[in-house]
Amino acid sequence: MTNSQPSESPRIYLPGVAILLFLATPILLLLGAFLTVAKPNDVGDWVDALPLIGTIMIWAGVAALMCALILEGVRSVAQQQLSILLKERD
Repeated sequence: MTNSQPSESPRIYLPGVAILLFLATPILLLLGAFLTVAKPNDVGDWVDALPLIGTIMIWAGVAALMCALILEGVRSVAQQQLSILLKERD
């Protein structure tokens, strides 16, 4: 008698860069939002640049989220295709 266990298809894991992008997204969005609405008491030339820096951080957060979602979608499609190919082979 043989021990026949159902064979699971191998997993395709999410790349590490996508995980980092998912982690960086909320940080960039929150810091960007705080800098955009910040009204420091100090008067100086750098104070005028805070909203611009905040806006750039918000858009960087949005871009990081879009890149991470695209990488997750590509991983998901590759996993589906691998499952189909392994199913046809059996």
